[in-house]
Amino acid sequence: MKNITIVTSNTERFASFAKSVKPFGISVTQVKLKLDELQLDNLEEIAIRKGLDATKQLGAPCVVEDTEFRIDALNGFPGPFMRYTQEQLNEEKLLALMQGETNRQCVSRNILVYAEPNCFTKTFECLVEFEILKKVKGKHLRKNWDGILMLKETGKTIAEYEPQEPIAPWNKGYLEFGKWFSEKK
Repeated sequence: MKNITIVTSNTERFASFAKSVKPFGISVTQVKLKLDELQLDNLEEIAIRKGLDATKQLGAPCVVEDTEFRIDALNGFPGPFMRYTQEQLNEEKLLALMQGETNRQCVSRNILVYAEPNCFTKTFECLVEFEILKKVKGKHLRKNWDGILMLKETGKTIAEYEPQEPIAPWNKGYLEFGKWFSEKK
């Protein structure tokens, strides 16, 4: 069985990743590292730099993931500044910003980066489409917005998923990685 380290402090991300790649014969170790939270507007560049920083600190291959969130009606805001924005704007404030908007579409773009100490990187991208609901739906609120973000593919909000339950649309990048890594020599 192959092993890979995922650098994340998010236990749900770790569990979802580990469950997704297990069928490919891959075991996963979670490591928490202090990585720079880069303030750039290019998600792929942010993710690659974080991957290179993480592999340098570990001295071993690893994966990291970063996410951006773009709301159509707000001209792509907040983009890669999702974490900060989500900390500052609760669901009520986001709904107030969206008041009167008919286009409630948004997309989450996730970049999973595999990085090696020799500076080799490979990215795996996953796009997940959402609609912003007008009221909260679901009981498992882990972060702001979980109750108003409905996945278009499943018709469920993030808050309607059980904790630790993999959210299928988000796992596409993990599955691509699992297939690639299991075949990598």
